[in-house]
This record gives sequence, structure tokens and C-alpha cells, in this order.
Amino acid sequence: MKKMIFLMLFGIAGMCLQAQTVNIHKKDGSVIKIALKDFDYMNITSESDTQENFSGTWNVNANGHKGNLIIQQNGNKITGSILSTTDKISGEVLPDGSITFTRHSCNQVYKGNLVNGKLIGSFTWMNGNYKWEASR
Repeated sequence: MKKMIFLMLFGIAGMCLQAQTVNIHKKDGSVIKIALKDFDYMNITSESDTQENFSGTWNVNANGHKGNLIIQQNGNKITGSILSTTDKISGEVLPDGSITFTRHSCNQVYKGNLVNGKLIGSFTWMNGNYKWEASR
């Protein structure tokens, strides 16, 4: 979808080079007029492209086990620790905005979503499925 929009806008920009301006008509009825000579390139994003930054220290409750979840995020990759600074994690932020990471010391796989400022999800361990949540 993003590629199609980019190609459409690229084509429109190419057709408008002679006119030197592009008019963007917003949903509220307003119009933004852009002088093409003022730009080197166009970057097109959508709301789904924006990504939550999960970096920081979270208070976690993993099936009754409480402690800190420390996340360092670089792009869509996350690293850090859970419950103990030596209990390392690594994972990623998925395109839908959810996160998944593995707690390496016991091979637990965590999945969660941000809901009203809290991370809420579940993790698997020894063929079981358990709940976890974290808040800042």
C-alpha cells in the first residue's frame, strides 16, 4: 500500500514539476500548497508506521513474580533484562505495535501489547501459558 501511494505521489509530483506546486486537500477541507522547488525528496508515512518506544524501566508482574523489566529499544529490536539485571532478554517490536521477547535463562517467550499505558500479555514456559503485565 505504501509503495502504491509513493508511486502515485511520485507520478503526481512528476506531472506537477512544470507547475512547480502541489496542492494537498485535507479531510477537513483545507488545502496545503507545496512549492516543489523547496524539497529534495518526499517521505511518506502512515499512522501504522509510527512506533512506540518501549525503552526504560517497567515494573513487571510475571505470574506473581515481581521486579523490573528493563528495555533498550533500537528501531524494532529490543534487548534488556527482566526480574534481575543478569536475566537477559531480546526480541522485537512487531509491525502491529506489539512486542515479543525471549527470557533466555529459562527460554520463556513473552508477547504483549500496550493498553492504556501498560504492557499486558502472556508468556509460555514448560508447556504452560501465563499472564504478565508491566507499567512505568
